Amino acid sequence: MSGGAIWQRFDSHASRNPNQTAIIDAGTGRSFTYGDLRTQAETLASALKARSERVVAFMGDPMAGELAIVLACACADKIFAPISEKEPAARQREMVERLGEPVILIHSSQDALDPARWQRSGQGETPKSDGDQGFLITHSSGTTGLPKPVLFKQATKLRRTEQSIELFAVTVKDRVLNASPMHHSLGQRH
Repeated sequence: MSGGAIWQRFDSHASRNPNQTAIIDAGTGRSFTYGDLRTQAETLASALKARSERVVAFMGDPMAGELAIVLACACADKIFAPISEKEPAARQREMVERLGEPVILIHSSQDALDPARWQRSGQGETPKSDGDQGFLITHSSGTTGLPKPVLFKQATKLRRTEQSIELFAVTVKDRVLNASPMHHSLGQRH
């Protein structure tokens, strides 16, 4: 599978360390290896590549077992757009509409990893891509009304992560707690 900068980095590490623990769910204690994530992400990426929509709107923050969908987006060159499940339904619809094109709509914890359950939302045709279209859409706080989408490209997100690794001297032996919601721009700072 091809994919962009994030997928290539992840795939390289997973190839060298397939049995290394990648994620530990703090709530359940369940863990996932890099090999597990790669296998699941490649399966999901195949399903994503078969779809014309460029954006995957994920309703809610992915649970630990659903994080492969983010990697699948990186592999399939799709844009991942998490949307808070705490927003009122009307606001969620408006946020999806503001993405400006048809999207694949996935609901967390409702068989999110089952492509047969994914829905299409939005009108019109999916615009043609001109290359590096982006990878992740997060949203501002919405203090001025409706949360505004912020688009990150894979290379930008990877550079930001590398800066955080250097800033905090993170090593392969460290465990990093992710307490910030993925749907909010502050959740993407580090």
